[in-house]
Amino acid sequence: RKYPEQSKECAELTALISSQITRLTALTAELMDMSKLDCSGYHESVEIETVLSNVVDDLSVLLHEKQIAVTFAFDGVKSIPGNANLLYRAFYNIIHNAIKYSDANTGILIATKFAASKVIVQIADQGYGIPDGKKADIFAPFYTETPKEGSNKDGLGLGLAITKAIIDTHNGAIEIENNDLKGTIFKISLPCT
Repeated sequence: RKYPEQSKECAELTALISSQITRLTALTAELMDMSKLDCSGYHESVEIETVLSNVVDDLSVLLHEKQIAVTFAFDGVKSIPGNANLLYRAFYNIIHNAIKYSDANTGILIATKFAASKVIVQIADQGYGIPDGKKADIFAPFYTETPKEGSNKDGLGLGLAITKAIIDTHNGAIEIENNDLKGTIFKISLPCT
């Protein structure tokens, strides 16, 4: 009699299928989001510092789990024209990755400032960093970085592609720099008008 083993195999197969269905559902949702970017309106007044604070609030559980401290250095940026939901999504993706690719007990700095009719948002983590040769690749759809040994970095490779598309549709720009401390700085510039 092999009923217990067959039952175990069946349960494992069911769990695998369920996991893949969840992954495909998430992939479909991400692809649908990308296809809708060109159809969205960008005429509301967005308080960018509020959006950034809301993202951090929504990620507080992950921050607490890894004991990552967030420091804000806001320059009193009032608002920019845009779509608050899309900008939330763009900053969520970046900050979520900063948490995901950082070791425990590190920090993330989120800063805003005005510069030449633009708002500059900098998100600096103390994570693993991104090699110079891969910086352009991370915005390509389905690009994923090899996880650090012993870490769980499961992802679809669409988050930063969506982020770049959102920033582009807001006539902005996104750059990646090395953090002198360790890690990466994402620098996003968005027009004030």
